[in-house]
Amino acid sequence: MVVEKEFDQGEIAELISRVDEDLVWSADLPREDFVVTVYQGTELGVYSDPDLEEDDDEEEEEDNQTE
Repeated sequence: MVVEKEFDQGEIAELISRVDEDLVWSADLPREDFVVTVYQGTELGVYSDPDLEEDDDEEEEEDNQTE
């Protein structure tokens, strides 16, 4: 699980419990154990295909100029 803001241990435990109850148990699949790894991070941006294509075009132009 990736969280974008800082949570204390109690809040993380509550969030994991909600995920377990709302998503995991509702899947109607038996499970042996529920293991969650939690990462705390910061969003750097949202990228789509057009954005990535523009970056590729810019890199190709730079390569052509240095040759």
